[in-house]
Amino acid sequence: MKQTLNFLLYSFLVFLLFLFLTIFGDFIKNKVIFRKEEKGKKLPYESGVPSIGNINVKIDIKYFKIALLFLLFDVEAVYLFPWAMRIEKIGIFALIEGLIFIFILLFSYFYILKEREI
Repeated sequence: MKQTLNFLLYSFLVFLLFLFLTIFGDFIKNKVIFRKEEKGKKLPYESGVPSIGNINVKIDIKYFKIALLFLLFDVEAVYLFPWAMRIEKIGIFALIEGLIFIFILLFSYFYILKEREI
């Protein structure tokens, strides 16, 4: 019982330390650590070349959708690789679950194509 109490007290003290550092971290960074201002930090970075014209160009949302869909299907592929490596050892139930997962992926992919989202 005493070990549990000591562990809880130690955990609480560690929590309070991190809470203190989180709350006062910005203050400590700005007031205690003195940094001199550098002229180059205020300049925009564009491969070392100053930009010409308007840099606020509107980008079509289609490109963001393609990037998000790529990430979505890429992450789901990461889940399928370990499943495929152990398919013979995990049994019929896991095989059915994996096939349902693949079916949902295919359904969502064809739905996206049908709605012409990409």
